[in-house]
Amino acid sequence: MNVAVRSNCFDASALLKLYMPEEGSEILHEYWRREPTKFTTSFCFYEMLSMLKVHHFYKKTIDLETYKKATLDLCSWFATVSESIRELPFLSPEVFLVLRRKQNCINWICLMPFNS
Repeated sequence: MNVAVRSNCFDASALLKLYMPEEGSEILHEYWRREPTKFTTSFCFYEMLSMLKVHHFYKKTIDLETYKKATLDLCSWFATVSESIRELPFLSPEVFLVLRRKQNCINWICLMPFNS
């Protein structure tokens, strides 16, 4: 029997809920624990590191131990998952051209009247 596995991509705001107690944190913790396949993009990873830095050094909403534990945990997790998942080369000109064509196609479809 074949079983499909769902991949879960987390953005920086979702990842922050793993380390900062805020609205929705407990729901995310439960989801994180039960889902086997989790990843994020390198953009979200670096954004998350910046958000942790801001919360510790500027907003003073997390102490040094929490900051160090969160950054170590995040870096360890990302190093592990990024080994097995090939990321889309966002900075490649070819990728931008393909995405632009797809976006133009979507825009054209959305502008079509329903009765044509």
